[in-house]
Amino acid sequence: MGKATSTQHNLSISGRNERSGYRVSLGYLNDGSMLQWGQNSNSRYNIRLTHDYQFTNKLKLESNISLEKNDIIQPTLISSVMGQYQQPGFPVSSVDGKPYAWGTQYSPNWQAELGGENKEYNNRVFTNFRLSYQLSKNLSLVGQAGYNWTATDIKEQQKVISWYNYLGTIQAADNPTRPNSYYSRRLVKDAYATLNAYLNYAKTFGQNHDISVTVGANYERDEANAYTARTNYVANDNVPSLNLGIGDATTKSVTESQSHYAIGSYFGRFNYAYQQKYLLEVNARYDGSSKFDASNRWQLFYGLSGGWRISQENFMKNLTFLSDLKLRGSYGTVGNQSGIGLYDYIQLLNVSATAGATSAGFPIIGASPVVTVAPTSNLVSLNRTWERVETTNLGLDFSVLNRRLSGSFDYFVKHNRNMLLGQTFPAVLGATAPAANIGHLKTWGWEAALNWNDRIGQFGYRIGASLTDNQNVLVSYGGQM
Repeated sequence: MGKATSTQHNLSISGRNERSGYRVSLGYLNDGSMLQWGQNSNSRYNIRLTHDYQFTNKLKLESNISLEKNDIIQPTLISSVMGQYQQPGFPVSSVDGKPYAWGTQYSPNWQAELGGENKEYNNRVFTNFRLSYQLSKNLSLVGQAGYNWTATDIKEQQKVISWYNYLGTIQAADNPTRPNSYYSRRLVKDAYATLNAYLNYAKTFGQNHDISVTVGANYERDEANAYTARTNYVANDNVPSLNLGIGDATTKSVTESQSHYAIGSYFGRFNYAYQQKYLLEVNARYDGSSKFDASNRWQLFYGLSGGWRISQENFMKNLTFLSDLKLRGSYGTVGNQSGIGLYDYIQLLNVSATAGATSAGFPIIGASPVVTVAPTSNLVSLNRTWERVETTNLGLDFSVLNRRLSGSFDYFVKHNRNMLLGQTFPAVLGATAPAANIGHLKTWGWEAALNWNDRIGQFGYRIGASLTDNQNVLVSYGGQM
């Protein structure tokens, strides 16, 4: 280990005229490593363009495009280098500068230097576009589209290391050995797209009544693809290649995985304020997820919240030390789909075949291999659906002394009445039971925060503190408890 330096450079250029504006940002990062043996580095190049263009006084386009290249290199045996304990005074090398080993203890510096590299090359593209159209004075239409694409190419090599005693005269056993050497390639691609469109209406009536209404829809989809090719028993470490494996068929492997998911939503929100003293919000959304069977894919969630700015009332005007006092309360439900697989509602199949005449299960009559198709050991669930988390909250916000001292207090109760939990079926079934909506979790508690903001001359400072207390209990687990 030793000293390391990191270099980062950023350059931005921007401009604007009557109709459009732009900003171009360039960045470069070179992260040095305190590990002085082996290759260990992190470099990144990135460019970002933000642009907006006003076609007419009603139509406007905004865009944000980012490109990034990030290369990370580290020793393949980094876990052995950083994880092993070395006794004090353990030699770095033999007396003539060769890799030193004593029994099963190896000089970690040579593991980093000679054990091979894990090279990760990342390319990322992030785009986002927003098109807004003012249909009328109070009504606007907004459409948003985003597309993110990432590709990761990983080249990993584990080389043979020859070890010596302290005098450098006796060669110890190789570690890793030639049969344990390997080279692998892994390519991971992920494409994420999102579409969002909504109408927004806002108007003030009679100077006292403010309303706004928003309705819209959202869609997002992610597609991932990954493959890994690996060969062991590499003939030569100097030029890594998948073609240099000299072992039998068991030392070579190719695997691939593909997955996707999609989420769709319809949403709406209504806001009302009277003299900015009495506040009301009602919202609802209808969400669907590809993780569930079609019959249980869509669920409705909603919420209601209100606020009373007590400090705006006439009977509070004489309290000059009080800057703001607001009482608020809310109740709402949200959906949760985390913790389950992408295709748990579909019965997957395992397909396998015997390798040859000497393998177990090869047919006694005939020369063709046996092909078997069987379901996986996990049962599917067709009636599983979203978790529904219900939250009730009551809070108070205040500020005094010209807003220098402010604070808040909240009391909340949460219920997850159909929590996704694992089930236990009799062992005689011979299969793993799927998670189901059989749990009820209750969480309750309070949160308090206090902040002080002030200035002394040109010096501004802020001091804050918060305190939280909460409890939870599993009320029910499949009808038990």
